[in-house]
Amino acid sequence: MSKYSDTDTLIIESALHLFETPGAGNITALQVIDAAHIHRSTFYHHFATFNDLVAAMMNRVFPDPLNTDLRLSENIVNLVETIDNNQVLFRHLMQFRGKFEEIVKQRFVLDVNLWTKNVETNPVAVELLYGCVIGMMASWLNNPQIKKKDVLFYFERLADAFQLDITG
Repeated sequence: MSKYSDTDTLIIESALHLFETPGAGNITALQVIDAAHIHRSTFYHHFATFNDLVAAMMNRVFPDPLNTDLRLSENIVNLVETIDNNQVLFRHLMQFRGKFEEIVKQRFVLDVNLWTKNVETNPVAVELLYGCVIGMMASWLNNPQIKKKDVLFYFERLADAFQLDITG
């Protein structure tokens, strides 16, 4: 591994540690810089913006795009498991909703297109489906009464409503 990638990893891991800390509040670039024991210029040499760091953290934690060898329902379970296992992190990431949604949307549209390749994909339907999914995730992360089983149940209802075959 190169020194550059080692520093990248150090910054990302330091940020993840901060973001995974319950009650940490709004995490700043300065806090990440301090936690990583690096100079400010080093941080910005590796990440042009704080949003770039958020994107790198999400890419580290999120599962790879859908595995077409698995059924869509299995991929949904994997996604929900990832979020469930990292709820504190994802609650913090929701503070950066613009970047969070941009990354999720890129993967989501790609994944939906993979699973609907035999069906004419309506961009309006994909956009509405995405809005439902991101809203459901945000509600789950912000409301402790909503459980993982509820999210999975409503994912199935959503797939039915949009006529996606999530079991095949």
